[in-house]
Amino acid sequence: MRRTGGERKTGGIGVRMLAVAALVTCSLAVASWVRASPATPSFARYKADPALVRQASTNPARDLRIVIRELHPSSDRAERLVAGLHGSVTRHLGMTGGFAARIPGSSLDTLAGSPEVVLIRSDVTGSRS
Repeated sequence: MRRTGGERKTGGIGVRMLAVAALVTCSLAVASWVRASPATPSFARYKADPALVRQASTNPARDLRIVIRELHPSSDRAERLVAGLHGSVTRHLGMTGGFAARIPGSSLDTLAGSPEVVLIRSDVTGSRS
């Protein structure tokens, strides 16, 4: 069927308006979810072992023995970050692309927030030394 010059195509505009409304609604829902942050530190809950997150929140002054997997193992950026957080590197783990360290529990979230850090786990071997 051919349209005549006086007819308007409105189906495309309605679909676009619906898509924009859905996008705005989703954006507002995500923004409200992000603002309602839980008690768990923001970055640590994604990169760190849950037991470490609990230890850090229960006793932030306590030193944590951790193993860090780095994004760029050939650089020293993650090691410098640990030192800047009043921590220390205890040994390098060449095979895993990371190192073991001690940090104050209060620094866990900052460390986990670094793009240089991929994963943080408890150092179970460090507890025997």
